[in-house]
Amino acid sequence: MGERQKISASSAYRKCIPTLINVGLVLLVVALQFYLFFGAPWLIKRFGSDLAWTLIPAVLVTPTLWALIHEAIHGLLMPTRVGNETAGRLLAVLFGTSFSLLQFGHLYHHLINRTGHAQGELYVPGTWSGYLARLSYYPRLLGGFYVAELLTNIVIFLPMRWLRALSDRMVLARGGANIPALIKLKSHLLQPRRVWLARMDAAMVVLVLLLAWRLYGEYAWILGVALVFRALFVSLNDNAYHYGTAIGNNGEALDVALPAWVRYWLLNGNYHRTHHRSPSVPWFALSDAAEIPPTKRGIGFMFEQLRGPIPVKPNHQ
Repeated sequence: MGERQKISASSAYRKCIPTLINVGLVLLVVALQFYLFFGAPWLIKRFGSDLAWTLIPAVLVTPTLWALIHEAIHGLLMPTRVGNETAGRLLAVLFGTSFSLLQFGHLYHHLINRTGHAQGELYVPGTWSGYLARLSYYPRLLGGFYVAELLTNIVIFLPMRWLRALSDRMVLARGGANIPALIKLKSHLLQPRRVWLARMDAAMVVLVLLLAWRLYGEYAWILGVALVFRALFVSLNDNAYHYGTAIGNNGEALDVALPAWVRYWLLNGNYHRTHHRSPSVPWFALSDAAEIPPTKRGIGFMFEQLRGPIPVKPNHQ
């Protein structure tokens, strides 16, 4: 398919954004998150901790929550920019961090995926020992990635000169042909308006978490358990579609064949290779846009990551 045909196809797919379905999903997910933070503590205090099981749907919907944020990041959740940003910011606050930072992190991932040092599961023997690689890898895989996202709510309040220094280090660490795109992305994030919005989002996240903790009172451990499971969902999902894939192509990822109900739960996030190759295609059309059959089958692919970090030769980095 030629470049002009690809652009034309992408434009056609963008017109297929399932707005009504997306609005319904946003309302459902937001309602479940409000129940998690504000409704459940009232019921649990009134009727006892036996009702903790009612939080299960709010936790299980975590992949759908992230998938909706992901659509907003790419401008595919709502038909307008204002609609995308508004819905994206609301969902991101309930997810636990700023929409601007999630957007930066995800677009950054698209630019540096499987290039330079962008492979979280790979390490160079001699630079790191296998023990140190595992010591870094498993905590990140088993919840640490989400904890790091929560910590961005503190980092974003650092002075602007510190934020610029941090982002400069991220850009310089990647090098190569992607530097102009990374610099443009960094400049977009550090616009005063976007930093202000990110700080407002972060303040709202902290307020939601503190208020929920206060509302749960002696049952705050139930909220803690729910957030631990959310952290596991998010962290296990982060690199699952890239684990062990080839190096050197930032479009490298897995498409995985899954049952229909799982695909809808993930909003077709299992077509990850297709998304990397065609990021302007809405979730509803990803299965149609796939150019080759899925690489793997079944949800078990996600647990292949538990094999641990993979040693590589220096010239393979």
